[in-house]
Amino acid sequence: MHYLKEQVAYLQGLTEGMELAEKSKEGKVIDQMLSLLAEMADAIVMLQEQHEDLEEFVDSIESDLTDLEEDVYECDDEAEDDFCCCDDEDLVEMICPSCNETVFFDGNLLDDDGDVEVICPVCETVVFSSENAFEDEEKKEEEKE
Repeated sequence: MHYLKEQVAYLQGLTEGMELAEKSKEGKVIDQMLSLLAEMADAIVMLQEQHEDLEEFVDSIESDLTDLEEDVYECDDEAEDDFCCCDDEDLVEMICPSCNETVFFDGNLLDDDGDVEVICPVCETVVFSSENAFEDEEKKEEEKE
């Protein structure tokens, strides 16, 4: 994009060589147009440089995210799934009662002693609550008796 600056400088040189009177209406218009072109060329070059910096930054973030996913999910390059979960994980699948979205969560959460709530990422409705699950189990045992 630096060639834009070179082209504007060339045009400015041509107009100076033509010896257009700056006092004439045409000379003033051409002078203002060349000033505007120079500013636009500077802005475009600056935007191009910022875009390149952003591309490098995004590539860096993408690389870091890939490394993190590999560490957290213990994935390998041969993983077929976009979610990158290994087969040995115990995933629980539930349907959100509000929006019918399928929600997955780690089945090991069911074994936790503390209060656990799984919230739908779409509508933020509680899909699973360990407190409610405990109450449901008590009701089932009472019905058996």
